[in-house]
Amino acid sequence: MKSYLIIVLLTLISFSSYSQEKREPKIYIELKPLQFLSGGYSVVGHYALNDHWHVGANVFASELSEAFNQIGFDYDDATIDLKASQDFAINFSFRYFLSKQHPHKGWQLSLPFGYETWTLKDQNTDSEVTYEFWNISPRIGYLWYPFKKERFYIMMEAVFAIPFVSDEGVQLGNSTIKSNPIVPIPSIGLGYRF
Repeated sequence: MKSYLIIVLLTLISFSSYSQEKREPKIYIELKPLQFLSGGYSVVGHYALNDHWHVGANVFASELSEAFNQIGFDYDDATIDLKASQDFAINFSFRYFLSKQHPHKGWQLSLPFGYETWTLKDQNTDSEVTYEFWNISPRIGYLWYPFKKERFYIMMEAVFAIPFVSDEGVQLGNSTIKSNPIVPIPSIGLGYRF
């Protein structure tokens, strides 16, 4: 799956380089390397409606490290050796760029909302359960173009995931596991606009 996503991104970039039309790029495609490093994937696409507003979508999955298990999920049973794998997630977002002098770069605010499904496994007993919920994840970020030709960019964001439609948690062994009410996540995106 990861290799297909990378091939699609490179194909889109190569097609855009042959365009002779001098126009402001409107399509933004972004990969999140931290999610690839954690055994998952993340592909983001945005479309510029005007100088400040973008709409977009993100499809992603990952596996949490042990350090992030306690940040992401609330469970009191110390005997559980939790492995949390995000099987699939999708969100749709609005992104707003704050700078009036430099559209499509600098500080931005965005509000994605979406759906996630997780497999939570106790590695001591091999018992597992599926956990699904909806969330919003307000974020503040900075989009930077490291090269003079403003096509390739780096997006750095602070994300605050907030589950807002969820059940009362799931039962894994003798413990109830719930998503924490606010989950802070750092995010870095490598993207290209065309």
